[in-house]
Amino acid sequence: MSEHPATSNLRTGETVWTGRGPRIPISWLAAAGRANPEVRVQVPAGWWRLTPASTLHDPNPGYIAELAVPVVGHDAPQVIYSTRTTTLSQLEAALGWPIPLPIRLLLTLASLSTRSAATGPRTSPGADRPALTADPADPAESAIYRPSRSNTVQAGDLLTTYGRLLAAETVIATWSYGTARVDLLSDPPPNGVDDDLAYWRIYDGERILFAGAHVPGLLDLTADPSEALRSLLGLPAGLRRASIRLAAGQAWFVDRYADLFDQFAAIPGQIYPPGTHVRVTLPDGQDADGALYASAPRDGGGTTYRWRPDAANQPGHPWQRHPTWTLETTELHLTDILGTHISTDDQPDVPLATGAVVRTVDDPRFTVGTVLRALHYRTGSPTYEVQPHDTPTRPLLLPADAVLPLRPSAWPSLDRLLTARADAGLDLLSGEVLATTTETARVFDGPHGPRLYDVRPTPPGPVDPTRAAEPATVSDEVPALLTLLSGPTPTATAQLIGTTRLVRDPVHGHLAVHEIEYQQALALGPDRLGALLARRPWLSPGNPPLETAAALAAIHAPLDVLTTFVRLSQPPPTSAPGSPGMEDVSRPAAPSPDSPSPATSLSDPAAPAWDGP
Repeated sequence: MSEHPATSNLRTGETVWTGRGPRIPISWLAAAGRANPEVRVQVPAGWWRLTPASTLHDPNPGYIAELAVPVVGHDAPQVIYSTRTTTLSQLEAALGWPIPLPIRLLLTLASLSTRSAATGPRTSPGADRPALTADPADPAESAIYRPSRSNTVQAGDLLTTYGRLLAAETVIATWSYGTARVDLLSDPPPNGVDDDLAYWRIYDGERILFAGAHVPGLLDLTADPSEALRSLLGLPAGLRRASIRLAAGQAWFVDRYADLFDQFAAIPGQIYPPGTHVRVTLPDGQDADGALYASAPRDGGGTTYRWRPDAANQPGHPWQRHPTWTLETTELHLTDILGTHISTDDQPDVPLATGAVVRTVDDPRFTVGTVLRALHYRTGSPTYEVQPHDTPTRPLLLPADAVLPLRPSAWPSLDRLLTARADAGLDLLSGEVLATTTETARVFDGPHGPRLYDVRPTPPGPVDPTRAAEPATVSDEVPALLTLLSGPTPTATAQLIGTTRLVRDPVHGHLAVHEIEYQQALALGPDRLGALLARRPWLSPGNPPLETAAALAAIHAPLDVLTTFVRLSQPPPTSAPGSPGMEDVSRPAAPSPDSPSPATSLSDPAAPAWDGP
């Protein structure tokens, strides 16, 4: 899709597929743009008005964004900030947040209509002008001027949420280092195919610094995503060499990342170093992506590589808690790729299973959570029982179209899934549907409790090269080294906000728990917390700080935390006169110079014996 309406190839009789959302006719978008060529986007401080600009003689007049906020002493909202750009990608960079695909389409078509009518920009109804002197110097710097996924968006007769519109987009590849990220987005049919590159964005954290529909130096948009990512990583250095005037945030980004991005954009040498992301051709001809862990010369010439498939890190995968397990291949069967290439074959008929990590589409209560159960009481999509991470609440029920998978689980069999759930005390419920990489089943209430029925093979999904493979082990230091190579990692922090303890962890994200439950978990000590978390093997393995472990236990094992805390709080039995004293071995000993306090981190729990999926 062209960013300039004069060269747009959109045909109004077509239908655009909006990812996981509904089909939206382009003819409907065109009609909405003609009727009211503006879009209102709610933000915490007020709302943005996006509209095409129009002049009589400019073939590409561009787009206008105005920020209106309520002001004390004024009946109507006041426009405190306004900006005008030539393209929508420039407007995204100015605002700092994504303009979702359906809205870009609507504004593009509205610009065609507005330009042909030769009407001037309209004043926002219900907002006074001119702007006040309290304009924000850069609204992209503040979260109160950026929409959240639950904020509403109004475009013509369409009233929906910002999150629903973002769900219309499909990311086909992503690359990140620290807080910097580059995303490639596809052009949905009929204007393209599912994996055709149509748009790109460069972020720092959640803020967009650069965006565009054309990749500098790349003529063929159907090229491999690695080529597009490599070209975009060279953009900061190219902008610095060209001495182009940039906004303050863009200039800071270029100064910080230009040299670093150039290093990552360089094509690896003849022998790939550890950390290189690769695509390996398997004996059956299928491809699988992963990371290189080690290399060694091969007898007779060439190089043997040890690599770990990306699939091995999914929740429930037999290799998840064995970070040193790898596979072997040679240079004849692999090629380097840049970033993570996301498959569009996501088995839509197979529900998510216990341990899958999801993000809500537009739920205002929480953002990220873990799937506990998939319930399928009637025909249609399942309902998920999700344990929120970033809100202190018990599990919630959400329809399938209200969540997006971040990390789907990869249980190798029903037996492994049922064993893991039994260890965690997560009982089966009638109406559940269980899904693994090899088989699915439903649950019903039998005479003696829940039973499985309708057991059938799972439809073929993404390839897993670890299946029935013998792992080759690398040194324990290798995974830690690769973590360092992936960029600077912030330290975990804990903050008390009212009665809620908020833990920000670089691996687990934002964790929110009630302070009383957090303190109860802390009182258990690292060993007991480690044992509780080990009984939930779908959680990310590692050596989390004590604060993170306490928050995870309070979220995922609240009943176990409470019962253990109560048991430890009971006074020890009173010894009979003359009898030897009894020591409560369940209570941790008080620290002393000879018996110091345990470290504030957990050791890895013992891993189960290897069992391929």
